Amino acid sequence: FRHAMNQLPTIDTQLAAVDAFFFDLAAQNDRLYYIEELAA
Repeated sequence: FRHAMNQLPTIDTQLAAVDAFFFDLAAQNDRLYYIEELAA
């Protein structure tokens, strides 16, 4: 995600990418979940 985000040319396209990222997460579950070993 970060690499793709850094390639976007405008703030509007960056905001759209962030929105899409969180909408995709919301479609998977109504809460964020963390993998313990990655969260530390």
